[in-house]
Amino acid sequence: MTDIAHLSYPVRLVPGPMGAGVVFATVEQDSDEHLTDRLHVVGRTPIGAHIDDPEFGVPDDVLRTNGADLTALRAALSESEPDAQTLTDRDV
Repeated sequence: MTDIAHLSYPVRLVPGPMGAGVVFATVEQDSDEHLTDRLHVVGRTPIGAHIDDPEFGVPDDVLRTNGADLTALRAALSESEPDAQTLTDRDV
């Protein structure tokens, strides 16, 4: 692992070190928490919402009567985040 910090998702404030006010919460690059945050971003973005990459995101299942299509959701997450397989296999 590297020591590169990324803002956590959702962005939030946490107490700073030694009571020094508040700071933005961060996660370490390539950690499970970082991958989980990236998957949250993909999972909350409907396909077509990202101007620079219109294929980024997941199918919009808002009007689907039987809930989300989990197969399509897993495929979209795996396509957008190839590292997703490590978490989805473990959490199933």
